[in-house]
Amino acid sequence: MAESTTAPSPLQLNEVFQISVGTGAIYGFLEGVADLTVQHMNAPALAPILFLIGTGSFVLGGILLWLLAQLLPQSWTRPVVLFVLRFTAAFGLVPLLTSHWMPRTVRVMVPVLLVVLTWAFWDGLERAFARRLWLWVVVIGGLELAVAGLSMVASAQGTPWEDGGVFGEKSPNVLLVMVDALRADHLSCYGYWRQTSPTIDRLARQGVLFETAIAPSAWTPPATASILTGTYPHSHGVEHGVDELPARFPTLAEQFRKNGYETAAFSADSFGFAPRTGMDRGFAVFDDYFLNLSTILGQESLLRTLNNRLVALGLVKNLWGHPRAEDINRAVWEWLDRVPSSRPVFLTVKYFDVHDPYQPPQPWRHRFSTKPDPGQWLRSGTYYSHRPFPRLSAEQLQDVIAAYDGGIAYVDAALGDLLDGLKRRGLLENTLVVITADHGEMLGEHGLYFHGAALWLPVIRVPLIFWWPARLPAGRRISVPVSTRDLGATVLHLLGRQVPSREQSLDSLWQPHVTASGWPLPLSELAQQDFYPEGSAYWGPLVSIVSPQFHYIVDPRQGPLLFDWKQDPGEEHNLIADPAYASTAAALKATLERELRGSF
Repeated sequence: MAESTTAPSPLQLNEVFQISVGTGAIYGFLEGVADLTVQHMNAPALAPILFLIGTGSFVLGGILLWLLAQLLPQSWTRPVVLFVLRFTAAFGLVPLLTSHWMPRTVRVMVPVLLVVLTWAFWDGLERAFARRLWLWVVVIGGLELAVAGLSMVASAQGTPWEDGGVFGEKSPNVLLVMVDALRADHLSCYGYWRQTSPTIDRLARQGVLFETAIAPSAWTPPATASILTGTYPHSHGVEHGVDELPARFPTLAEQFRKNGYETAAFSADSFGFAPRTGMDRGFAVFDDYFLNLSTILGQESLLRTLNNRLVALGLVKNLWGHPRAEDINRAVWEWLDRVPSSRPVFLTVKYFDVHDPYQPPQPWRHRFSTKPDPGQWLRSGTYYSHRPFPRLSAEQLQDVIAAYDGGIAYVDAALGDLLDGLKRRGLLENTLVVITADHGEMLGEHGLYFHGAALWLPVIRVPLIFWWPARLPAGRRISVPVSTRDLGATVLHLLGRQVPSREQSLDSLWQPHVTASGWPLPLSELAQQDFYPEGSAYWGPLVSIVSPQFHYIVDPRQGPLLFDWKQDPGEEHNLIADPAYASTAAALKATLERELRGSF
């Protein structure tokens, strides 16, 4: 007698729809909760949006999988589709629960555990989705709305105003502009051969420019925390992307807000300068996301990963989730139009368009290049795929640099528009403007690209310009090396505020008959990172100190390094073993150790 077998039932489209809706609803709910709690990256209103995006993504993905599976033998359709959905659901949550700074074993075990749990409970979830699909979606969506509502109530309970203090109603406004990844030597006012920055050049001609401003670190979180608190990374402790600025360190925005200023920040960087890092303290308004399609899609982890891959392949020209400078400007103007005219404002703007993948909008994308896709050589390299840095030819490198310079030109034009908007509102004449960057960028020097991997000068030397017509000397250039951590102290001192003892007010350097002898040398620090094995930070932490002539670096692989950056701007000739420079190296080492012990 022939043995009977029961063939698996064909996987129907309506079944795929039910499974996808249920899976996406759970996934979107968990992502929204993580966004509000573990990551707290965005405003509460975004959590329900993530719920809808997660659900919709799985529905579209499930239907596409089913259609593709029709090309397979019928017996393969069900296992293949369900296998892919299981793994997508499991691995989609991995970025929310892990980070680069966790031990490798933990990062391996988390996805394995998620896959095992998903596999173990999948059949039960599938039956539940099929029987009570509408109830699942309604209940989960309701929970998401409830969590978002509670977060909105909590966030609305801000710090009450404390009117009075040092500042009054006629106090000047302050505009702090930070440009992500902007190195000083690619601005025309710093001697660059291309005309990349007419707006910034004009501010420099009419204000004070610091020729050697050193960032406290080589990437955003620690460098920005130092600017806002006037402390070095070894003090404030924000050294990795998961670190949050401790509440015991008052921020510059808090100083302004408690003295009656309207405070607001508009950031195109929802990773580094954002509520998730605690750097929103003191800002009554902090916008780091904008309700447009690109920004919303960029907050969903699966779509963000897809976007990174599409950018790497050159199929998409911008990173989702990072608004353009023009979007930032519009948000600023809308906010300014709501601010009472009687109150001074402290406004901070963070532009992101100089940051890789070096794809500003037209016409700036081709401002310095006639190639169809300027900068494509790096996007297909390592940043989004964590492959080794590519070996670029001289022509390819120049193409990348042209794309980077195009981003600078775009941000410079946007800055001009922002200042024009202030002028139209009658605010510019009484506004102190400060231009700087969180860090610079490596463009092939020492075989490195991007930032966060080492402490060479291109990645820590940033622009620093103060502009305040009739209040500051015009065209003054300061050659003394300074740290951008003293930016806040300088602003407060210019406005008549007492400066904390740990900080230095830079305005004393442009006073007549003042010598710079004894001025503290700026430090830069970089904790161990695991971004790029080519970089020194992959092998351990770094620290450096810059004098008017020398740059001393403590490198985890090469040991101490010494460069005469005045004579050797490319830092190619290490002088540490040269007896003629032994006393210089010893003095800088002692100064560095003393500053690390005594500075904040």
